[in-house]
Amino acid sequence: MEGRTIKNGRSLCLCQATATDEKGKILAHATSKLMILQGKQSIRQAIEAMGAQELPAKFIDLAGA
Repeated sequence: MEGRTIKNGRSLCLCQATATDEKGKILAHATSKLMILQGKQSIRQAIEAMGAQELPAKFIDLAGA
C-alpha cells in the first residue's frame, strides 16, 4: 500500500493511494479530495458528536486518536 499527497492547498487536499501485490501488480487505485478544517477533530470526537457506534480499535489506533 502506498499513499501520497498530489496537491495540498489552504482548504483542499488531493491524495491518492495504490495497493499492489508482492509482484508489483496494481490491485486497487483510489483518489480522494479532502477538505482541510481549522480546529481539527479526532475520529473519536467525530463519532461521539454523531452519536454513532464506535469504530473497532484498529481504526482508532491508526488515526492516532
